Amino acid sequence: MLPNGSRNALTPGVHTWKLSYGAIGTVLLGFLMRVYLFAFNPTISPDGFLYIQQAKALYFGLFDQVLACYMYLAPYPILVALVYPVLGDWVVGAQWVNIFFSTLTIIPFYWLLRRFFGDMTAWITLMVFALLPEYVSLSRDVLRDPTFWFFSVSGLYLFILHMEKRSFKWLLLSSVCLTIGAWARIEATLFIIVSIVFLLFLNKTYRWKDMFFFLVPYIAIAATSIILAHFRAIDLIELLKPQRLLSLPLGVISNYDALREQLYKLYNTELITVSPYFIPQVRKILWFIPLGTLLAQLAETLLFLFFILLFVGMVFWTKRLKTDRRVLYLWILSIMSLALLYVQIIYYWHFNSRFLAVFLFPSFIFIGTGIKRLTTFFSSRFQLRNNLEYAIMIAIILALLLPKTLRANFSEDKLVFNEIGNYIAERENNSRPVSVCGAFKDVRVINFYANVNSPGAPCLKNTAIFKNTDAKELKQVLIQDFDYFIWDQQGWKNKEIEKLSLDIEKHFIKLQEWPSNRWGKLILYEVVR
Repeated sequence: MLPNGSRNALTPGVHTWKLSYGAIGTVLLGFLMRVYLFAFNPTISPDGFLYIQQAKALYFGLFDQVLACYMYLAPYPILVALVYPVLGDWVVGAQWVNIFFSTLTIIPFYWLLRRFFGDMTAWITLMVFALLPEYVSLSRDVLRDPTFWFFSVSGLYLFILHMEKRSFKWLLLSSVCLTIGAWARIEATLFIIVSIVFLLFLNKTYRWKDMFFFLVPYIAIAATSIILAHFRAIDLIELLKPQRLLSLPLGVISNYDALREQLYKLYNTELITVSPYFIPQVRKILWFIPLGTLLAQLAETLLFLFFILLFVGMVFWTKRLKTDRRVLYLWILSIMSLALLYVQIIYYWHFNSRFLAVFLFPSFIFIGTGIKRLTTFFSSRFQLRNNLEYAIMIAIILALLLPKTLRANFSEDKLVFNEIGNYIAERENNSRPVSVCGAFKDVRVINFYANVNSPGAPCLKNTAIFKNTDAKELKQVLIQDFDYFIWDQQGWKNKEIEKLSLDIEKHFIKLQEWPSNRWGKLILYEVVR
């Protein structure tokens, strides 16, 4: 049965798995935008190098190297390893895995919205997600987010279905999807925790049965882990390190206190040239800075208009919290995810649009409500007929989102690093892993492309990026067994190798140089011993 007050939210006779023509068109449009950026944005995030390294380790059976560069294995590298034999290219394969899952996410998102809105409002709201610039860009990048998106949205939709129909199969499938989503990105664990708590109060008569079916995947995972640990003599406590969970809240508090202390010390120095009242005021409202960061990033990601519509929708739905438990469930998830993101900012002080997904998924019904209210306003204010208000809303969405989505933003200066890496790969004929070093962080890009098609799964050495630019660092290149050295004019300030140290000049053979607007001249050397 549906919760009290929820019948009016559904269109009579709506099919659970049906896609309307509008929804199909939105899925195709979202897919085309992702393919467009795939074709016109040749750069990828440096984080993607880690996932491809793991995928290569899995593909070549180098299981001792899977966690060598990054200590966490998500589903994404496994999928990339499975796709590689089909496409034959690590980067393209990794990108198409994400294009597939990102596009696929649009479908359960429509089904979720359809439980609350009529078809036209549902797919128009869906269009916002399908064309959201930051998320379209992420969809063709080499990151684990799109797998998290698909399984999390599917899990939320199936949980809503269980609330409406009370079917154990939907509850079990929801749990499986949310588990995979949390495996992809740990913050999706919030969906699992809130769902478990919600089941305790959803239906008192069947709550223990519901709880059992929802917990089946976790019981199976725990039992399998205990059995494997027993036979392989693995210390699960040491492996899982549960004390890390306890240390996170203390870490947030200590980070906050440490920052306040540093501001106090800064106040007592002569480095501050602004008003002496500035630092004390910042210390007083330090708690507000993460909140301002969060709201500013959310407003920017949603292009301000949809940010406003989101909060209009949240206010409107407060009337339904007591009568529709589905809305209450998504409302609680939205508020709890905001709290999680707030704590995350305090802990890391690093935040961008992709982290907002954990909030956007449960809160998109509020954007849908805001869109519905706005179209109603257009209709009543301007006396529009024949669904013209919806046409205006579609035009606004396309005008706001398409130009920014179609703008393939990437730094052309960075393409030179791909070129240098490919030059090394061709020179080595992709026959062996090589190590590249230099005095700027984008050495990792060169190192990646130099090794992307070579056998093995090498990691970038910790010492590959120099802290200093002097003859002493050059001697470390010889000691630490690097194969190539990249010299950049910006970092070395015209101090070429022969001017720095004549006694080691013979160990560096100049191969080729490339011009760069940002880094000046770039010279590639082969290191010989």
